[in-house]
Amino acid sequence: LSLSDMDSKALLMATEKEGILPDFVRKFPRIPFLKRVNVMPSNALIRFMMAEEEITAVADVENISPTGFQVSTEDPRANCLLPAESLKIYFMPRGETYNIVNINGIIRRVTRSFDPVSGVGRISFGMSVGNITDDQRASFTHLLRKIVEQLKI
Repeated sequence: LSLSDMDSKALLMATEKEGILPDFVRKFPRIPFLKRVNVMPSNALIRFMMAEEEITAVADVENISPTGFQVSTEDPRANCLLPAESLKIYFMPRGETYNIVNINGIIRRVTRSFDPVSGVGRISFGMSVGNITDDQRASFTHLLRKIVEQLKI
């Protein structure tokens, strides 16, 4: 996915102001989920295969960028997913957006955490954007543009 020079600069400026930078520098920094950005998706559905069965699970969107994103779920069935596997992501609309954006994501990193109070585990997936149709690419680009516009406010 590529952005115009103007959108790239706006994204970098907004991320410098609101985002966090990892130990290594990505082509596009990830924008962490911010509740005040009312178009930023907070939830997604993830679909993957486990044995011969297609699984659908609910995930929280932790961050997003033109080239990747991170989601996490408490669904224990997601423990079977490993780096280099792909899955379908459906970003749920929020605020003034009305379209579900779906992308094939490629898992790049998996982390697991455990809440000792609730006893619930959480699996996080750092993912890159995989195959995406032209119309979904346009929807994803539009969504990112709206997020960046709201970060400027």
